[in-house]
Amino acid sequence: EFFEVHNPTAARVDLTDWRVRGGVDFDFPSGMVLDPSGTLIVVSFDPDLPNNVSHLAAFREHFQLDPAARIVGGYARQLANTSDRIQLQRPDQSAAVPPESPVHVWEDEVLYRTFPPWPAADGNGQSLTRRASQAFGSDASSWSAARPTPGFVHFKSPDLNGDGRVDVLDVDQLAAGIRDLDPRADLNGSGEATFDDMSFMVHSVLR
Repeated sequence: EFFEVHNPTAARVDLTDWRVRGGVDFDFPSGMVLDPSGTLIVVSFDPDLPNNVSHLAAFREHFQLDPAARIVGGYARQLANTSDRIQLQRPDQSAAVPPESPVHVWEDEVLYRTFPPWPAADGNGQSLTRRASQAFGSDASSWSAARPTPGFVHFKSPDLNGDGRVDVLDVDQLAAGIRDLDPRADLNGSGEATFDDMSFMVHSVLR
């Protein structure tokens, strides 16, 4: 079991005092930094403990991971197969509280299910895979069932004009891409650019 934390921005993110809550609990190590476009694989065991060396090797071998893939862990409890919640929380830098007890705010969240309209990933060797970095986490249309590829992020960015934000200019470019059958406009991973991609942009990204 694993989940991933990805940095879709162009800036490094200091994960000091960041944490995961919900079905599992995990506090990121102080001083850990996530590079631009970087991804962390979070597993249930602590890969830095000597008695987990064989477990870590087996995990890397099973998924044929690149040696550079970053793995952290281990989190408390276990995610349920049928339904659960994962919430990524960051410290609120604006809160006037002592640094040793930061206030945390919601950064990202997924509340997943195994029944329609959620994709059937449970029990068939597939995992829930996010379609776009800015897609709303708890919307079923933001996810697909795909072969697990931990550490490798392969979604298309809805920031089609590359200006660092998703807004009406990207909607205009998406409409043009759908008209011209531009594969870059295939945001939902269906294999072709259609008006379903516009629906995905409006309901899962811009909501």
